[in-house]
Amino acid sequence: MTKSQIKISKKIAILEALLAKEKNFSEAEFSYSQFDNFISGKNKEYVEISLRMNFYLTLKKLFISKRVNIYKLFSSYFEFSREGNALLKSIIHRSIIERVAIFYYYTRLMKNYSLPKSDDDDAALTILERTIMPKIVRGYSQTSIDPEQLLKINDIRGVRLRNLETRNAYDTTPLNILTAIEKLDRKVIGTKNSYNILSNFAHPNFFDSMTAHSNQSSELNEFGDMVFNFVMSAKKPFKVDPELSNILGLTDDILIELVEFYLVIILESEKYIREAKAFCKNLVESDLQFYVNERAFKKTGLRKGTKCPCFSGLRIKDCCGKHLF
Repeated sequence: MTKSQIKISKKIAILEALLAKEKNFSEAEFSYSQFDNFISGKNKEYVEISLRMNFYLTLKKLFISKRVNIYKLFSSYFEFSREGNALLKSIIHRSIIERVAIFYYYTRLMKNYSLPKSDDDDAALTILERTIMPKIVRGYSQTSIDPEQLLKINDIRGVRLRNLETRNAYDTTPLNILTAIEKLDRKVIGTKNSYNILSNFAHPNFFDSMTAHSNQSSELNEFGDMVFNFVMSAKKPFKVDPELSNILGLTDDILIELVEFYLVIILESEKYIREAKAFCKNLVESDLQFYVNERAFKKTGLRKGTKCPCFSGLRIKDCCGKHLF
């Protein structure tokens, strides 16, 4: 093993140790249920109460989808690192930076907004509905193209993608990834430079000439002048010369710092998700309380044994309605 290979192996070992705690979480199954915002439902009251959980569910879907895919990307990163495939490893590395940047962007966003203290705080509820929720939906969806229309296409030739723009009630245009990376770079200095280096390596830029070379040598000609001989070939995988390997190694150093920071913001996101769940369940309880106080509980078709509208799977009397009867 060369010194360079030993150094890379040590970095991979550090990353694997840092991410070991994510393995169980990412490979577990996250199940959830919710109603569509735009359906009336056969039991209108039950559906409307259940929609109170949408903020929590959308927030959780946003963060969990990012965590699951970041973990998948790291698995691929390790695989290509062991194979010595510098190109695919760098493409994956670049994608990791993008997703961690988005994860941090929305974790930071949530920290800037405090949840309402109660369901009587009309001003805070308005901010939640008109400001926070649209941002969370945008973070989860992030596409200007309607996925349902896109998936129905059988031939992409001649298709005007602009005609497939989403008709979502919220703004779902993609966030400028460089905006998110610049914010992350303030916390993990060097992230932006790493991203730019990896982009140059992944794109058909000057690195192509470096990675296409499989061998080089030098010799003196008959006049004593140095002549350099190069060989280009696809016989070797995307391995790089020592100088380029050193540059990519510096981006790996930043990646270790990035993972350490990522594990910290995971805890912050989990805290906010717990608070969002508690808040939304309080809204469900308040709605149930309203129907009990108005003696309209049974008229709505609800019963103590009905599954709770918060989607916990428990009966109302054992969940959000346990203090009402």
